[in-house]
Amino acid sequence: MAVVADVPPGMRSRRLFSEQNLLLLLSFLIAVTSWYYVVTTQNPRFPRTTFKVVAVIPDITGEPAYGYSVLGVRVTPPTVTITGLPEQLVEIETVRTEPVMITGATQDVVRDVGLVVPPELARSTRVRVAVQIAPAIAATTVRGVRVQVQNAPAGLVTRVEPATVDVQVQGPVSIINKIRPDDLLARVDGTTFSTGRRRVTLTVQTPPEVTVLAIKPAAVLIVVIRKGS
Repeated sequence: MAVVADVPPGMRSRRLFSEQNLLLLLSFLIAVTSWYYVVTTQNPRFPRTTFKVVAVIPDITGEPAYGYSVLGVRVTPPTVTITGLPEQLVEIETVRTEPVMITGATQDVVRDVGLVVPPELARSTRVRVAVQIAPAIAATTVRGVRVQVQNAPAGLVTRVEPATVDVQVQGPVSIINKIRPDDLLARVDGTTFSTGRRRVTLTVQTPPEVTVLAIKPAAVLIVVIRKGS
């Protein structure tokens, strides 16, 4: 026959009271959790706003003046923070600036502009866009530049083989597009010349802002004879 322990009445009351408190506490937690979910997901007075840092993309409009080009663009600050609901921000990775016009520019253009973004996502934010403008650089080969011997001693006659060379030059487009063989001077210093044959390298004098990239051939043959020989 099973033996049932006799629990004093006071202990039965205390255990029952503890179980009731536990149930009450659990019910309260469930109610609070449900209330928070409803308030934050359905009540517009409690929007689930968040923020996101996105890159700023400058909107450059137009082209510099002929003979000039854009060397670089800098945006300050390069990123901004936008605020909104998660579903609004999930697909936004960049924001664009208002247009920065550079048509006909011959020097750097710096503008403070706003952002093209819905007003509910960003406060009135302005950024600085700096566009670096510089003369466009081009290269070309000028053919048939005549070689000149300078400062040859009196009584000597020089002959150059070949008499002309091709010079590859680089410089601003506005100059390079107009350059001609007569604008370049390929020369040899004949101060120390005596009769005979020698192969010498050339130097080429160019207009300002133009540099020499290559000379073909880089050296020429100089034949020196006495006048009347």
